[in-house]
Order: sequence, then structure tokens, then C-alpha cells
Amino acid sequence: MKISIVMPTYEDAESIGQSIESVINQTYDNWELIIVNDGSTDKTAEVVSQYLNSVNGERIFYYEQKNADQLNAIKNGIQYATGEYIYILHSDDMFAAKETLAQFVAYENAHPGYDAYTGDQILIDGEGKEVRIDHIMPYRQSESRAALLYLWLGRNLYIDFAFFRRDIYCSKIKNSYLDANMPYWLDLSHETKCLNVINMDFPMFRYRVFEGNYINNEIGKLNVINGELRTLTNLMKYFYVPAYRLQYVLYRIVNKLRLGPYFIPFYRRQEEKNKGQIVRFVIEKRFGADYSKYVFLNKLVSFYNCYKSNKTWETITIPEELPIYLGSDMRLFNKLLLEGRLDAFYMSFLEKMGKGVHLFSCKKEDLNKVKCICNFFCIGPFVSIKVAKDD
Repeated sequence: MKISIVMPTYEDAESIGQSIESVINQTYDNWELIIVNDGSTDKTAEVVSQYLNSVNGERIFYYEQKNADQLNAIKNGIQYATGEYIYILHSDDMFAAKETLAQFVAYENAHPGYDAYTGDQILIDGEGKEVRIDHIMPYRQSESRAALLYLWLGRNLYIDFAFFRRDIYCSKIKNSYLDANMPYWLDLSHETKCLNVINMDFPMFRYRVFEGNYINNEIGKLNVINGELRTLTNLMKYFYVPAYRLQYVLYRIVNKLRLGPYFIPFYRRQEEKNKGQIVRFVIEKRFGADYSKYVFLNKLVSFYNCYKSNKTWETITIPEELPIYLGSDMRLFNKLLLEGRLDAFYMSFLEKMGKGVHLFSCKKEDLNKVKCICNFFCIGPFVSIKVAKDD
């Protein structure tokens, strides 16, 4: 069994050597390492070149791209994968032990047929010292887990790391995780189907935690909530959770008591009735009451408060050179929006969105682009799009 390890990297010259060493020192040797440099300006390329010229160089493949962010680097890397399984190892993390790949292969042989195999993570500090073992909530392939994800503000219940079957990664996870920036285990192409995942009984990797946490800065929070809101609004189509705020508080208490895995929210299998209230509640949990200064967040709340009352069909024409953003492009989108450099088309679209416009007509050749735009702006499940009559 061959394992393809995809390693996205950006400005990690100081740590990538340790990450590569954790691969080449594995006792199981049927692997390939695919490194994608996401436009680093430090000495990352120089560090990697030492390994390309080593005895293991024939199993290490190195690619460079313009800075496009982590998810796009992974997307670039998986197209070169040839193994039966894919594992994403970040360039500041390491496998938990020299036997990790061998442990996985033995576990997969004993428990075949799953889409992904996940496990615990060992938290380490910036110097590589072990902090603690972070035990992952037991996975359950159940509709109630999707409902719990909805109650948990669209925030992932599990970690993003696992050994993935390559065919599943390329056919399903690429769409949910890489393109849409949503949890990999949720397959919304089949309403609320969950992938078949199993928890292994050993830690998979060492996860490096830094003091300057990504989520603590402005653009980091905007990037994170983009995927959370897309997850939440997609699930709104299928779940109604009565007393949402009360159940959320209850789950937090239960979770702190380490009983979270046993919590099942009370829900009904129908469309959410209080969309605007819940979207605002979720946003305020990240940004507080002053979220309205962020154009996208403000317009999204307005959309879900009033879209049902707006019956106007809006004709959309997509400019030929307009960039179409996916969830993997959220950092670039947010950067342009904050700097006031976002395309005029998108600023106009946000204004329409804030007025509750959800009925769109367009040219046939623009249909998929309009769908992508609506999905990116987290309104896709609740819009109607038709081809203009003259087409």
C-alpha cells in the first residue's frame, strides 16, 4: 500500500526540515512526499533542495506556485498523488512517531473499508516540546452529528487530519474541504451524508501551536468564519433546531464536562425557521456586536433577515475577466475587501444581497459562475437561478 504525503508550505524554512525528517525516518517505506511551496520568500526552497539531492530524493517531489494560500497548495499537490491513501502533513508539524505509517497500515488491514482513518494529535510548542495529547471526539457516522455541527455554529467537530482514500479525497473531500472550506467529513452533495470515518487508537502527528494564533487577528477570523458560515447555511436547508441559543449553551456546558460525544441535540428534519437570528448569533460569537463594520458579514445578516420578502428577479451579467472565488480563495478575497480593492461587480452584488435579492437570471454560459458566487457568499441554498429567456 502506497501513501502519498502532501506537504503545503509557506515561510517555514525553520521547521520544514523536521517535518521532512519525520517522513523519511518512517519504518514503513512505501511512501511519496509531495511538497508544494506556496510562494515562500524565505529559505524554504534551499532547505528542501538538500533532501531532493539525498538518498531519499527520488521519492520526494517539489513544486512551486504563486502565493495562493494553503488549501490551493493542497489542491495543487493532490493532483500528483499516486498512492492509495493521502495524508496532509503541514510543514511545521511532524508524524507522532517513526512507526506512524506502519501503525496506520496495520490498522487499515485490520479495519478495511473506511473512507478515512483519523486519530489523536500531540500538541507541541514552538520549540517542539510536547504540551499534551489532544484526544479527538469519537467519530459517529450519523445524521445527529451533522445536526450537532449545525448547533456548534458550523465549527468543525473534528480535526482536518486523517489518512484519506485517494479516490474519496479527489471525488468528495476536494469539493467539501478544499473548494468550499467546510469540514471534510460532511458530504453535502448527498444532502447531509457523513463519510465513513474511524478513530484509530494511536496519535497520528505532532501539531505545533504558536503564540500568535491565526484566529486572533482580523483577517484570520474573517477567513475562518467564511467556512463556518458556509457550513451553517448549507445545514439550515435540512435542520431546524428549536431554542438554538439555549441548546448551544447546554452543549458548551456538557462539552466542558467532557461529555460532548454523548450529546445529541433536539432537532427536526426541516428547513430552519430563524435563519437571520442564527446567522447573526454565529457572527457575533466571533466578532461581537460591531460585526456590521465588515461589509460581507453585515450584508449576509441582512440577506437572511429579508430575502423571503424580496420577489424581484435580478439579471446578472458576469464580466469576462471577473475572478470567481472558491472557499480556498477566502484569504485573497478578504484582503481585497478590507483594502477596498475588491471588484466593483462584487461590491454591487453585496449591495443586492443586503436587500434580500435571491432570484437571479443570467446567460446560459454564466450559470455555473453565478452558482459559484452564490455559494461563496453563503447564500447558495436559498437562491433561485434561471437562464434568461433570450438565451
